[in-house]
Amino acid sequence: APVVVGEDADAYDSLPACMPDRGSLDPCDSNADCVDGEVCAVVPSGDREDLNPRCVTALSDPAQDAEFCDDPARCSTGQCTPGNGFLPGTCLILCEVDADCPAEWFFGLGATCLTEVFDQGGVQDEVSYCAGPF
Repeated sequence: APVVVGEDADAYDSLPACMPDRGSLDPCDSNADCVDGEVCAVVPSGDREDLNPRCVTALSDPAQDAEFCDDPARCSTGQCTPGNGFLPGTCLILCEVDADCPAEWFFGLGATCLTEVFDQGGVQDEVSYCAGPF
């Protein structure tokens, strides 16, 4: 019989199935808030109304996140930011200030901490992430 998940329920604790280890799911603002082996990514809330920044198991070394994201599987978070119509997006790196973003990105021009609506799996919410300087 199917299990009905209430609106307030945490989807990750409520699904009656074998789920991959997502990590600690501790709240975070940037990768610095997470333990080694985890990165700060956005995770849909149980009611799929919000995106919450949580520490998840890194899929790859965050230092290897490419500037441009042509395949989310190459990113430590498994998530790409949207492009601006002219350039593709980057690997998702959450931030609070510009200093949280890779200084070496974009030929040393760095990246800025941009806040805008982000879509993850059909759930949209305002998210602060590193984006190119142009």
